[in-house]
Amino acid sequence: MTKCKADCLHRRRVRDYQEERIRQEDLARETANGWETEYREYLEEHPLITFHEWLKQTKNTPEPVEQEEAA
Repeated sequence: MTKCKADCLHRRRVRDYQEERIRQEDLARETANGWETEYREYLEEHPLITFHEWLKQTKNTPEPVEQEEAA
């Protein structure tokens, strides 16, 4: 794998993780209805995913095939 391809893959994985983390945070905020104690309780019951956990979960998923654009 070339350096450029590896960098792009890493960037995509980080972006995908960030999107999942934001989705989880938004869900926690919606569930809490603006209450700080409800938010903390939700996070205790449903901890937010870490990058390491996310990588382990997605490790065996196939990478999407990128199609080259015709020039």
